[in-house]
Amino acid sequence: MRKLPTIRDVAKRAKVSPATVSCVVNKRANYRFAASTIAKINQGIEELGYSPNKMVKSLQTGKTNTIGIGYIRVQFNHVIIDSMLEKLEELGAYDVTFYLGRKVKGTHEINPREFLDARLDGIIYNESRLQRASEYLGKIGFPTVVMLKRDVPPGVACSNPDFFSAAREAVAYLQSMGHRRIAHLAANVPEWEDSFQVLRGYQAGMADHDLAID
Repeated sequence: MRKLPTIRDVAKRAKVSPATVSCVVNKRANYRFAASTIAKINQGIEELGYSPNKMVKSLQTGKTNTIGIGYIRVQFNHVIIDSMLEKLEELGAYDVTFYLGRKVKGTHEINPREFLDARLDGIIYNESRLQRASEYLGKIGFPTVVMLKRDVPPGVACSNPDFFSAAREAVAYLQSMGHRRIAHLAANVPEWEDSFQVLRGYQAGMADHDLAID
């Protein structure tokens, strides 16, 4: 197995110190080097096929530049994930790690410590109305975005369409077409925020037009 080149190998090839190579690779603005020195270092990097060790860099900076995407088990999840990946690609300098979101044994609760293994700068995931992993993540200040849920604790952001208004407008649209017997087909309403808000919007829309709910 070929040994991967190190920063010391580049320094030896360019005839400079490893510290100089580190400054050039990390583009440290408070250091100035001759153009010829930078050219020699870049040539050494190219010839050796050197790539900075991300684990070492994360230890030095305290950042991994990696976003976790976890436990997104919802309909059209590929659309959600694709849009997130496109945005991360647009922002640049970020990698993605996928987490399954293992549950605490004997419960339906996601173990929040799954996201705290020093490989992530933040996590995007969805949890039900009954799950509370986000409370712990918010309390310790770990950057967290919860999807499909609005009732999130302090320190946690949420990304959630307005399901209430969408359902209410759907009822208004059907009523405008002359329909009066309008049904609501429910998913797991007690557990999932989107289903709960759709039901509330449906009920409000029916009340708006004095339509009876059977």
